[in-house]
Formats: sequence, structure tokens, C-alpha cells
Amino acid sequence: MTEDPRTEEDALLCALMARVSQAETRALAELYDLTVARVYALARSITRTPAGGEAVTESVYWEVWRQAMRFDRRRGPVMAWLQALTRRLALAHGRPPGVAERELTLAGALARMEPLPRELLGLACQRGLSHEEIARRAGVPPGMVKAQLRRALAALRGR
Repeated sequence: MTEDPRTEEDALLCALMARVSQAETRALAELYDLTVARVYALARSITRTPAGGEAVTESVYWEVWRQAMRFDRRRGPVMAWLQALTRRLALAHGRPPGVAERELTLAGALARMEPLPRELLGLACQRGLSHEEIARRAGVPPGMVKAQLRRALAALRGR
């Protein structure tokens, strides 16, 4: 019976991570060759630009070089660790320097929102209500619910 290819791949990636943690540059090059396509694809999808994807990908492998000794295979596969690192760096990539961390949180963005859209978002996201159910609870027409939610989500994306 053949071993699961993901398990074989993870065993290879774990061995490379062990070598990278010993400052073996050839191991980093091999790890890069095996994983860069997936790391770049994720970074590109989050940053939404080729240049952003490239910048984040470069940062990911610098962090791998610096933090390889922190990787613990008991906590999950190497690719999961790389993807988590990529997500964190990609999300941080678009943040303007000097912006207070509170301003970047969802709670901060919601706090600056008008009461009606904030209430409608809460009913939709936290309670999972349909547009019609939200309209009945809030006492507004369903069309207004849809428009308010669309604008509120666009505002959150912008922030």
C-alpha cells in the first residue's frame, strides 16, 4: 500500500525545515522550489496585486530563514505553517505605517459606522438572518437592508 502523497511531501518538507534551522542555504532553496508556487498564489490572492504577492513571498522566505527553529511539526504540516505565515504577512502588507492597531480592527471599523448599518450587519453576520428577517426585525424595507449591507461591507473592505 502506498503512503499518502501529502504525508510524503510533509516528511520531505519537515526534513528541509530541520536543515534550514541549521542555516543550510541549499535546504532553503529546495524548500522554496517545492513551495513557492503555493505561497505566491496565496499572497497574490490576499494582496490582489502581482507586486504585493512577490513582496509578501520574499518576506515569507526571509521569515522561514529566521524562524525555522520555531517550526514544530507536532502542531501541523509545514505547508500549513507556511500558509499561516503567508496570510499574516499578506494581511500586514497593505497596512499603512503609523496607523494605530485599534484603527485596523474590525471592532474599530464597526464603531465608526452609523448605527443602522452596524445593526443590520450584526443581524446578518452574527445571527445569520435573511434579508427579509432583518427587514422585519429592523422595521425597514428589504431593499433598504440589501443596499445598507452592500454599502456597509464596501466600507469595511475599504478600511
